[in-house]
Amino acid sequence: MNRQNILLILTDQLRADALGCYGGMVVPTPHIDALAGRGKRFSDCYTDCPVCTPARASLWTGKSVMGHGVYSLHDILPEDERLFPELLREAGYTTALFGKLHVSGRLVDTNELHPHTGFDIYENALSPYNYECRYHAYRDWLSTRHPALLDKLGHVGTSYGYIPEEAHFSKWVSERSGEFIARQAADGPFFCCASFVDPHDPFDDHPESYLETVDEAALAALGDLPIDYELPEGVQRELQGGVLGCAADFTHEQIQRMRRSYFASVALLDKCVGNLVRSLEENGLMENTLVLFTTDHGEMLGQRGLLGKGAYFYEPCARVPFIACGPGFEREAEPPCGFVQLRDIAATVLAAAGFEAESITALMPASRPLQLAGTRDHAISLYRNSCISRQKIFWDPPILCSMIREGTLKLTLYNAAEAGGAQGEFFDLATDPRETLNLWASPEHMGLKAGLLARMADWLVREDYACNGKGRGGQCFPPVRSWLKNNPIRMD
Repeated sequence: MNRQNILLILTDQLRADALGCYGGMVVPTPHIDALAGRGKRFSDCYTDCPVCTPARASLWTGKSVMGHGVYSLHDILPEDERLFPELLREAGYTTALFGKLHVSGRLVDTNELHPHTGFDIYENALSPYNYECRYHAYRDWLSTRHPALLDKLGHVGTSYGYIPEEAHFSKWVSERSGEFIARQAADGPFFCCASFVDPHDPFDDHPESYLETVDEAALAALGDLPIDYELPEGVQRELQGGVLGCAADFTHEQIQRMRRSYFASVALLDKCVGNLVRSLEENGLMENTLVLFTTDHGEMLGQRGLLGKGAYFYEPCARVPFIACGPGFEREAEPPCGFVQLRDIAATVLAAAGFEAESITALMPASRPLQLAGTRDHAISLYRNSCISRQKIFWDPPILCSMIREGTLKLTLYNAAEAGGAQGEFFDLATDPRETLNLWASPEHMGLKAGLLARMADWLVREDYACNGKGRGGQCFPPVRSWLKNNPIRMD
């Protein structure tokens, strides 16, 4: 059984189009682009939920949102759920996490160890801030390396501003991951997750010098999108009170400053990826290591008037970068056709570890080992009142929406009681890649719309039954001696 080493590089809130290999031009990303050049860049990978905790729970368990039950930002991953590193550890792998896990809400993730994480080395840290918790390995690293900076960070929190590169969270993640890789070079197979917070907000905590990497002309070209249709009520509520506020409350220069810092953080992230790849190369591990690069969801950056992530599935938020480089993922001239979901990473990792296809299917039927089974013919993403408003509370009444992407068509259904019934958005990305023309009410597209709605309904029913069909209380089927005679009416 050929057991590859596995390095998962996980980022946070990274738009696909921020990277050069996905068409980005604002900052150079040569190291990430090089990974894509020597492996496979999947052009249509979609998050299972456009919010951190549910998306990460899907990635680590190989299950849909229905399957693991983490629907919202502060939900807790049930104790009987298993993260795939536990399966790797049982198979003889040494497993390590450096950085952000976040499969449960913040208070639980930073203070409690889930019984089935499966990590031999667990250096968890949710963010560069929030030090009043049990698990914060970055805090512990700063306490010995940069105690003065730690003291100031503890007092001012997210208002700190630019953090020097030598003390930065991303520096810590790449350094600790690189040290682990070097130690494991001669000790058998390993799984390492280098889990960065970049380029998540607050955006201006990157080293100040990285602002020099930003191409101002390309930044200006991002612009805003002309929307000439009435937005679904759920999106309108996000516009008025999303978790990061309303983009209309900021000046143009403030929005540009956010964007500039966001991309500066991407440039720092790229350098850290280069350091990780160099660790593999210097230790002779590149040829037998599967390197996976992705994120949990994207970021709107003020486009369409939206900031951050939330109850919408526009491409900057729902489509995520996914690169696989290594055995089974050799370079191709064109990106693989078809769709990928974050939950497919779990099965793909197991396949790289030598698990047989039948075993993977039995362990995680909702996850797809890409090197064995290829891509999907559609993708579905769910939002079940998953995020919070600017008041730091969940939406009331709840916002519930679902997205399906098939071919070039993309449909989002909003179950909006306040709006008097279902609303939606329907785009053809072949002719409208920026999603500005809503075909939801177009008579010419009613047949296509109905077909996608039926496909989505079929998946939702089947997935609900697969996850919950046995009943939450179990079953107690009567024995034969207790069967009652079938008798709809008394027959004389």
